[in-house]
Amino acid sequence: MAISWIMFFTEQRVVLIWTVNGRITMPFVCRDRQLELLAYRHSQCDLAYSRGKWYLLATWDIPDPTEDEVDQFLGIDQGVINIIADSDGNIHETQAVEEKCGKTRTVRQAP
Repeated sequence: MAISWIMFFTEQRVVLIWTVNGRITMPFVCRDRQLELLAYRHSQCDLAYSRGKWYLLATWDIPDPTEDEVDQFLGIDQGVINIIADSDGNIHETQAVEEKCGKTRTVRQAP
């Protein structure tokens, strides 16, 4: 169905669709997160029919989140010699990981 214009009434959970055949008002169902995202609706919507149900497909233009001030961070380096080393200078190893790496190394070196 060709849609020429659409308007959401989120409090009433109703959508007003103007089509080439006239105006249609119908209820819509969505979760709370999608309802919040309707504030960022961008451009047009498409009306699709699939498996006996109608779907209104909308695109959103969501702004990038603001950066928070960070006063602490932890960097992780996964290496060959040290399995995991963090930016605080701690080296994290376990016996099981070391054994697995040793077995893998042996298999790779076999002729």
